[in-house]
Amino acid sequence: MGKQGIDKCDICGKDAIINICDGKGGHEAHYCQTCHNRLMAEEMGIDVPEDVPEELIILDSRDQVHRFKIEYMNWGHMQRLEAFEDYSTGYRCAVGAEFDVCFPELWEMMMKKLERKMNIEYIDENGHWTYGKIVGDIVWDSEADDKRIIVNGKAYTWNDFYREIEASEGWQIKIEFADSTDDLE
Repeated sequence: MGKQGIDKCDICGKDAIINICDGKGGHEAHYCQTCHNRLMAEEMGIDVPEDVPEELIILDSRDQVHRFKIEYMNWGHMQRLEAFEDYSTGYRCAVGAEFDVCFPELWEMMMKKLERKMNIEYIDENGHWTYGKIVGDIVWDSEADDKRIIVNGKAYTWNDFYREIEASEGWQIKIEFADSTDDLE
């Protein structure tokens, strides 16, 4: 194990994010994302994009700079590309596709989705809903030891949402969940 109990990749020694379990509480293998993608591609007989950027910097409509970490993942049944500012706060965007979709096309899909997400203001600066709906992501916030809802790149607590829902007494409500690669907008 490495720093703070993080396992190391069995192949290259980087921090592991994929842990293969034996089904009995033990581990068979630990892989970093890059090594996992290569092993999966080798197993499936497909190519892994070699030129995946690690970071993306975008200027939003309010001239604020947003730095995104980029992750490409080969899931075996699909490829997934994700951009996120921080794991527990900030904008995030994920797209998925079959393996016949080339990386530049997958990148374009992600950029279009990210642009849509960053240009819709669901919550105003006072914390009030601006439309009749909210689209966001549910994430774990390790500092707060609780889940957060990310809307417009900002983290909200469940109590924040309760207060806004409480003000809508007498209205109908529809809650819809989807995979992070799906579009709810």
